[in-house]
Amino acid sequence: MIREATYEQIMHKRFKRSSTILYFYTPLCGTCKLARQMLEVVLATLDDPNRQEQEVLACNLNQMPSVAKDWEITSVPCLTFLHDGKIVEKLYSFQSVDNIYHKILNFNQNTQKSSG
Repeated sequence: MIREATYEQIMHKRFKRSSTILYFYTPLCGTCKLARQMLEVVLATLDDPNRQEQEVLACNLNQMPSVAKDWEITSVPCLTFLHDGKIVEKLYSFQSVDNIYHKILNFNQNTQKSSG
């Protein structure tokens, strides 16, 4: 599920010891709209009734320019993977649904290994 995030929620995730995926975009960006659709397909594919639903927080950078600067987001769309408050990867080129699927799957597997 993709959920819009506030600045406070983003900062909370940055300082929380957990794994989070953030989707940075701007509303008028056509590539961002396509990337979001691809991301929604991936999230629907990852949906498994036996585990918690994968959540992605969406961040409109027009409303949070300081986040773009502080986190060094150089373009949109950008999928950012956080683990224990640290950025472990930024994905700018979504390429395909398959590519995004494997990035998220690998991130989840790697963070589960390091957490458990």
